[in-house]
Amino acid sequence: MKKVTAWMLCLFLVLSVLAVSLAGEAEVAGEEEFIVPNIIPAKEIEDFVGEWNFCWMVYEDGAVNKLPEAQPDDPANMIISEDKVLLYAAGDSIGSVKPEFIPEDGSLRMIREDGTTTTSLHLTDNGMIAFTIPASFSVPDGYTIYMIQKEQQNESV
Repeated sequence: MKKVTAWMLCLFLVLSVLAVSLAGEAEVAGEEEFIVPNIIPAKEIEDFVGEWNFCWMVYEDGAVNKLPEAQPDDPANMIISEDKVLLYAAGDSIGSVKPEFIPEDGSLRMIREDGTTTTSLHLTDNGMIAFTIPASFSVPDGYTIYMIQKEQQNESV
């Protein structure tokens, strides 16, 4: 149980540090307003497969930050395959989990090696992926990160 708790705290700490570092580079949304998309159920795991980059962060209080746009040659922040989810920060791998598609709600649950689950990924009606980090003692302000598929991002750059 101590290992599970330590792993969970470590994951939240890493995601919190990542969010804080990204927020330091983020712009407060102004000129380009972000409209929070609706969550929709995925039909299958393949809907999540691909390379994804963080693009928006929306806090529980409604504040919105645009994250720095990745350039075409930048590595993806998250790579999802049918058997593994890899998370990267500044091009360095910070973790790997196993994906499990949940057909009841069309989400993608991420499972650690010890069998415990982390946050779930959800599709949105505008083609993004969203995941929420709830407020806790290690993350005082909860937030949702929205990611765009790298192919789509490269087309818009």
